[in-house]
Amino acid sequence: TYNDMKFYCVGKIEEMEMLKNNPNIELIDARDEISMEDAPMAAIKKKESSMIKAINVFKLEQADAILSSGGTAAYLTGATLLLGRLKGVKRPALVSPFPTVIKGQYTTILDIGANSVCTLEEMHQFALMGNIYHKAVFGVKTPKVMTLSNGTEDHKGTPLIQDTNKLLNNKDIYFLGFSLGSFILREYINKYNKD
Repeated sequence: TYNDMKFYCVGKIEEMEMLKNNPNIELIDARDEISMEDAPMAAIKKKESSMIKAINVFKLEQADAILSSGGTAAYLTGATLLLGRLKGVKRPALVSPFPTVIKGQYTTILDIGANSVCTLEEMHQFALMGNIYHKAVFGVKTPKVMTLSNGTEDHKGTPLIQDTNKLLNNKDIYFLGFSLGSFILREYINKYNKD
């Protein structure tokens, strides 16, 4: 049970009727809808949408986290513009931990779909952010970092992936080079960069 937790559920009140008597849940009515077809900048102008209202609940420090099943582009744009970025971070990245074949061990992957075109500096920052995330969330003192590519040989991957590999080989992280997608759920990889 989670009696010490409070949840804010944001959406059309009539669609959340079954939650109204739960003492751990506060319902917040939101009348606008952001469709998957909405352009991100147009979507964030829908101030009465559940996504924008949820981001603002977080911004007001009423909540510690946000879960959204809405469009990724609208969510990332809204979160970036309404909350801002950490100082020095050029571009936010979506992160996802995946369980490995070893019980209790995880692989952390980022960026998993937020950015379709990245720069070398952004790839470097993704590696650093993923490294910090994996240390903080999973308690791994020295996470192993790899760049996801179409092969493990140095000549594989796009020019960006090859340049990322060279750059990360000279940084203060435990960088193991390229990885294939089939390695993602094995226990010895902790964090991936993805182009």
